[in-house]
Amino acid sequence: MKRLLPLLALAAAPALAADDPLTRPITTSYTDRWMQPRAPIHIYGKTWMAGSVHLNTAVIDTGAGLVVIDAGLPQFTPRLEAQIRSLGHKLSDVRYILVTEAHFDHAGGVAALARDSGATVIASPYTVAALRKGQTGAEDPQDGDLKPFPAPKKLRAVVDGGQIRLGDTVITARFTPGHTAGSTSWTWQACAPKSGCRAIVFMASMSATAADTYRFSAPDHAAIVASFRQSFAKGKAFPCDYLITGHPEHSLTDDKVAAESRAPGSVNWEDKGACAATIARFEDRLNGALAREAAKP
Repeated sequence: MKRLLPLLALAAAPALAADDPLTRPITTSYTDRWMQPRAPIHIYGKTWMAGSVHLNTAVIDTGAGLVVIDAGLPQFTPRLEAQIRSLGHKLSDVRYILVTEAHFDHAGGVAALARDSGATVIASPYTVAALRKGQTGAEDPQDGDLKPFPAPKKLRAVVDGGQIRLGDTVITARFTPGHTAGSTSWTWQACAPKSGCRAIVFMASMSATAADTYRFSAPDHAAIVASFRQSFAKGKAFPCDYLITGHPEHSLTDDKVAAESRAPGSVNWEDKGACAATIARFEDRLNGALAREAAKP
C-alpha cells in the first residue's frame, strides 16, 4: 500500500488561482461540511475512497490509468488533486471521470479536474446534456434549490449497461434515475492477490429530495415516482460486497469514516447487505414523502 501524505498536508493543498472560473466557490449551508478534509481511505484491491469527510469520490487504479467517480465542489479540486498525488499518481494518470449526477456537490469539480488531468468525462446522456449546461432542468425535483456549476468540455455519453474498460478493470454504468433523470450508479470488480475479487458499487443517490414546492404525488410526476421504483428494484439486485455512496450518511458509514481517519486501515468496509439496506432507506424516504403529501392535499 502506498504511503499517504499526512492529513494536514492534504488540507493545506495549494489552491489554484483565485480568479479561476472552474474553482470559484459554490457556497451553501452545507459547504463547510462538504469541505472537511481527510486522507484517502483504502476500500479493497486498488479502489480508494477520496473526497472529504462528508462527500465521497472514488479513485480506481486500473493498472493503465485512474478512473475517478465524482469530484465534489469546485473549490475542493486542489484537495482532491493532492489526494490523487498522495496515492503516488500524477494527475495525468486520470483517464476517465465518471459522474453519478449533475448536481453541483457531485459534479462541481469535474470541469477543473478534467482540465488539469486531460481526462474524458463519462455519464448518462441526460447527465452529459446537463453537464454541458452546468445544471439540470426544470424537471429536476430540486429545481430552484440547485446552484449552477462549471461545465466540463471532454464529454462522452454511455448507455445503460455500457462498460468502461481500462487496464484490468471493467466498470458498468447502471442507470438509477429518480433523484435526477440521469442518475447513474457504477459497479466493478476489485481484486486482491490473497483474497480474490469482490463486487464494488458506487451508488448514485436515490433520495427523494425536492424543493419545498415540489410534490411527488402530482400527476405530472408519476413517471418520476415510477423511475424511483424501478431504480430501487435494480439497486437491490446489484452484486454488492462493498458500497460507496457520494454522501456517507446514505450508507450510514459516517462512523466508519471517522474511525478510519483516527486509525487508517482499522475498518473492514465489506458489507454484503449494504446495498439492500441503503435502498430500503431510500424507499422509506419516498414512501414517507408521498404519505405526507397525501395527508396535506
